[in-house]
Amino acid sequence: LFAYVDDVFTFDLASEVSWYEPYKKFMPTKQAKLLSLWDELGVPHSESKQVSGPVLTIIGFVVDVNAMTISIPPDSLRDLIAALSEMAVPGHRPRLCDLQELAGWVNWALSVYPLLRPCLSAVYEKMSKKSQKRRELYVNSRICRELRWAISHLRTASPVFMLNSIDWDLPQADY
Repeated sequence: LFAYVDDVFTFDLASEVSWYEPYKKFMPTKQAKLLSLWDELGVPHSESKQVSGPVLTIIGFVVDVNAMTISIPPDSLRDLIAALSEMAVPGHRPRLCDLQELAGWVNWALSVYPLLRPCLSAVYEKMSKKSQKRRELYVNSRICRELRWAISHLRTASPVFMLNSIDWDLPQADY
């Protein structure tokens, strides 16, 4: 078992399942064993938080273990592109907090699309040394150009592959 903050995760073969009586269903064996331990110790848990399968949503990203990809769900990607498009208008006057929110959203997307990093340069420059959240800031042509570049990239980018190569040649394989 592995842990990240308050999440526990692992892997099991699809054939390794066990019946977990409290939820009345088959679950990956390691997960069922952990839940049984928690039951014995009195650690609360809920069925809705017990996820498993070859495709999972983890911190908002779609992780496909068979395709070995990590991507942004289509609706989230569409919403991000719409938000970038709305901001990429010369002369638009968003509040500082709106630009900060957009920058945070793009930062989240950097985990899947690391090549987006340059699109935040002008946004960060515009926000620097400003602290009044409701202050309106002028969207200049540089910000528009960088955000439009990000939109173009997002429309054509592929998901992140967990491995550079899915198949290894025999000499590259680790015995």
